[in-house]
Amino acid sequence: MAQNFPWEYLSECSEMSLQNFLLAQLNLAASIRKIIAAEQEKLIEALTNAEVARIIHEDIEKLSHTANLRQGILDFRLGSEPTEHKSVEIVSQSEVPVKRAVKYPQNYLRKRSA
Repeated sequence: MAQNFPWEYLSECSEMSLQNFLLAQLNLAASIRKIIAAEQEKLIEALTNAEVARIIHEDIEKLSHTANLRQGILDFRLGSEPTEHKSVEIVSQSEVPVKRAVKYPQNYLRKRSA
């Protein structure tokens, strides 16, 4: 900065020229500040979007892991071979089937409690 500074010119110029130089430098500083503020807003928006995407990604992984665990437990209870799941389709609440009560024979319940 010191090398580019017009020392000779400013030391020899008129008061009016010195004021014009001062105003021009303040105007340049204000313009640079606006550019930096706009870029800072872009930076904040990009970081926020990245964080939201990370949270969604982690939630999808958790949902997939939970669904795989539930399917494994169901397979174990039914005595079937475990199924391998590559992905999980997330459905809305209205698409989820309604669970129905299972009626067991009377003798099944007596054998279990004995």
